Amino acid sequence: MTNHLARWFGRLFGNRQMVEKPASGRADSSHDSIFYGLDEPPHHLVREGAIAHFSGSVLCIESRAVCNLRVYADGALVGSFPVDSPRAQIGQTVPHVARSAICGFEFDLPIGQGKDRYDFELIFENGDQEFFFSYDIARLRRLRGRLDRMHLALERLAMPDGPLVMLTQGHENVLSYRNSIIPFIVNVEQYLAEVGVKLTDVRSVLDIGCGSGRALTAWHLDDPTRRLHGCDINETLIAWSQRNLPRQIELVSNSVLPPLAYPDRSFDLVQLISVFTHLSLAVQRLWVDEIRRILKPGGCLLITLQNEFYVQLFLPGSIEEFRRDGYLETVGREEGLNHYGAFHAPSFVPGLFTGFEIAGYFPRGKIGGKRTIFQIASQQDVYILRRSAEATPLP
Repeated sequence: MTNHLARWFGRLFGNRQMVEKPASGRADSSHDSIFYGLDEPPHHLVREGAIAHFSGSVLCIESRAVCNLRVYADGALVGSFPVDSPRAQIGQTVPHVARSAICGFEFDLPIGQGKDRYDFELIFENGDQEFFFSYDIARLRRLRGRLDRMHLALERLAMPDGPLVMLTQGHENVLSYRNSIIPFIVNVEQYLAEVGVKLTDVRSVLDIGCGSGRALTAWHLDDPTRRLHGCDINETLIAWSQRNLPRQIELVSNSVLPPLAYPDRSFDLVQLISVFTHLSLAVQRLWVDEIRRILKPGGCLLITLQNEFYVQLFLPGSIEEFRRDGYLETVGREEGLNHYGAFHAPSFVPGLFTGFEIAGYFPRGKIGGKRTIFQIASQQDVYILRRSAEATPLP
């Protein structure tokens, strides 16, 4: 299964907070009006004492418009940069949002030796200021050896061409695709840590809707000894992946409907990145049963779901229905494809995932109220659900 509307924007996500000190690194999860994506620099390419190229996009869906970014190194202002680079695709997709066609930013920033954190602040045309996100250099320093090892292995791997990248990412930028692979596993490690799961304890992974294997590549780079499997309804993507991904990764095509051919209790973790976002509720329920079957007791399901923000942005006329029912579908299009949409409120999730316990809920991908750069699914809610050890065996 391929990804969703937000892929048109790269990796767009965020929330909003008015702060007095940009070094606070906090964001308010109660309100969210910022849509953004950071394209560069990925974690593994940042070097202390060198210049890093920052690029991405940011816009506010309210009446305010972002015009500049201020950057602070350990609390000291180091520069101010305009938000005015052309982003024609975003402008065409959300023309009703102010400055959406010129919401890009591009600038070079020296990364000082010994600096621990760079904080980014939004400056609006009306003079408002708002904390944006932090780039944690201290954490990268601790991860440097591991990041370098993954980077070296990544450089040896083939990447899909632009048209194949378009099928899953909504753009044809192969470099951006490559740069997103290592940040994926860096962020997944954080989500798992929040629920008490060590990345090293995950020995078997199934990626349902794996596309061209971007996420599976990240799992492999982290530990080539893991047992990795992927499946997707797009046979073109599976064929490319079978030819080009490391041979340790096993890939098959599958139907929109279960079952899969894997034995019961096969995996420590199953991931569905923007998959239920393109299926009907009836089919989602079938997959919940199937995932429960193939997960080990106590195993984790990592899943992303479209939230109210998506409804507000793309289907504003349906917002009251969504708030009333906690769920919304766009119907009349083929399931499993990008233009079939499903939207889930947090209150709806427990009733859908029977036999699972919600171990972690990360609204719009945030951890501890903080924006996560290079988020694994643009603006989507991230859940980690644990298969109940006491779940009644399926007939």
